[in-house]
Amino acid sequence: MNIVNILKTRSGKILQEVSFALENNYHLRHYNNPETPMHLNALFNQLLLCVKYQNIIQITKYADKISRMRFKSNFDLYEIQTIVNLLQEVIWKNLCQVLPQNEVSSNLALISSILGTFKDAIACSYVEMANGKKIETYDVESLFHGTDSIFDFNSSL
Repeated sequence: MNIVNILKTRSGKILQEVSFALENNYHLRHYNNPETPMHLNALFNQLLLCVKYQNIIQITKYADKISRMRFKSNFDLYEIQTIVNLLQEVIWKNLCQVLPQNEVSSNLALISSILGTFKDAIACSYVEMANGKKIETYDVESLFHGTDSIFDFNSSL
């Protein structure tokens, strides 16, 4: 099944579930405002683009933009992380309802990788801004080049 189509079809339901949980179960200081659904929708759309194009570079750029806006507005890092975790949980629940069992793990891993990258980029940016200096991050692009240049599996120990 095409995960992008599933997520698009269920986007309203997913975003509504996240919004409902935010309003009723979480007490996040900055997320009781009219802009929250718009920002949640923007994050969901970034996720869709990453899934569709199998590329996480865009979500790291988006994370940098969001972290700077939120940091300047005195959002706590845990507030952003909580919303991303909640979005991930609701997406998992929805995908498990419609995906064949043999497709669940790979698609959940894909969603988790993208949102995990987003959370890592947000956290690194927050630490960087709090400390006033650049910190080391993952070289995401190198992950796609394999390990041939690092390991020689044909050599003997």
